[in-house]
Order: sequence, then C-alpha cells, then structure tokens
Amino acid sequence: MATSTEQINDLIGAYTDLKNTFETKKSGIETALSAAAEAYSDFLVSFYVDQVTGNDANPGTQASPVKTIQRAIDMTPYTALADIRVRGAYTTTRRYKTMGRHVRISAYDSEWVIVSDPASYPAFTISYGLGFNDIREVWGFDISWGGYIDLVRWNVKLPSEAAVLAALPTATGDNNRSIGLFSYGASDRMEVGGGTIRYCNIDIPADYYGNLLGDYGGYYLQLANITTSGAGTYGGSVLPGAAAASPASDYGHLLMTNINTL
Repeated sequence: MATSTEQINDLIGAYTDLKNTFETKKSGIETALSAAAEAYSDFLVSFYVDQVTGNDANPGTQASPVKTIQRAIDMTPYTALADIRVRGAYTTTRRYKTMGRHVRISAYDSEWVIVSDPASYPAFTISYGLGFNDIREVWGFDISWGGYIDLVRWNVKLPSEAAVLAALPTATGDNNRSIGLFSYGASDRMEVGGGTIRYCNIDIPADYYGNLLGDYGGYYLQLANITTSGAGTYGGSVLPGAAAASPASDYGHLLMTNINTL
C-alpha cells in the first residue's frame, strides 16, 4: 500500500503532467478562441446612414455616415448580418439590391439613439421611377439570391397609384416583380428571400400602387407589431393574384408568413 508521501508525489506528478498538457495545448486554444471572436465580430456589422449629411465615399461609421442604404448594403460581407442605422426620415432612391445579403434597417434619431416611441417613427417613403425598358418600378428591395430585409421602427409610406402615374407619364407599363415592395429582379433569380416589417406603422393610401411581395417566387414575409394608417389596406395587395382575405395557408408553397389572411 502506498504511503502518504508516495500518494502526495503521485498527485504532484499527475498535476505536473496535466499542467504540461495544458501548456502544450494553450496556444492552440487561444488561437481557436481568437478565431471564434473574430468570426463573431464579422458576423454582426453596423453601418450608419444619413440621407442629408452622409456621403457614400465615407466609411459608414457614426462619425462619417454614408448617404444611401444601397452603399451600406454593398459594404456588408456576405457572411454577416448588417445593422444599418438610419438617422431621420428616408426616401428610397432606387430598388435596393441585397444580392443575397441579410440586413436590418432601423430608424435612429438625431443623436443616433434608436427610436422607441411609435409617435416619433420617422417616415420611410417608398418612392418610384422608371426601370428596365422604361417600366414603372416601385423602389423597394430586390431580395434575389436569398436576400433578407428587416425594417424596424419606421412609418413606412407606400406609394399611391395617382402619384405614380402622374410622375411617370412616359412609362411603358409595369409588371408584378417591378412593383413589389419585396421582390426579385428576374426569372433566373428565383431563390428569393424574405422581408420583415416590425414595430412599424404602414401608411397605406386608398389607391396603393403595388404589392408587398412581387411575382410568385417563394417568400418569407413577417408583419409583427405593426399598426396601419391611411385609407387603404394591404388586404389583396400582399401577393399578386391572391384576393383579399385569402387564407395565407392556401399559398403555403409560395409564401411563409405570420399573417393569417392576404
């Protein structure tokens, strides 16, 4: 039977072996932890946008914001989730292309504090213009290639048919893809993604021009914690060809959503 001294020596020896093993692996552990931390920092990135004072030549920091959402999207790594922080009201200036990126677009006040009071949500105005072959185009979001857009804490102002037709008299027409708030760019880009409108008010004119989603292609749509204003409704204008009050489950092969009726 081992003596107390021998037992102590055995414990010291085991501790020494364990310590040596740890020291041998320490460098590898630290390298792995550093790599994990770097990967996490690359996963969530933030960019700042100010449509009034920003410049797209800027790096998109709080001190030097960019001017357009498209520039912030373009700077987003494909492996990241971008938190695009927009100061004040914003009017879209083109159809913004995600090219498979995932971005959150949130409203911030003049001090770069996220807007929390629904009465103070700034306007996010969906504008319009001429697209390919001079067709009328709603300047929303192209979510081709699995792109994803998350609008948070805005007063989303949808366009009216009267305003669009008056502004674009030379247009050759439109199509269901070109007038979708969330849509895809062409028939060869059918791997479409999704859009979320959360903690927002949606201002819907009586003659709302367009649809929340573009032509059939397979989408994810979430409307969460929203209010609506205006004389219109998004009922019947969610998905082209889907009549108002249609059960969303009837279009389950095309649409995954948290709303019950279209």
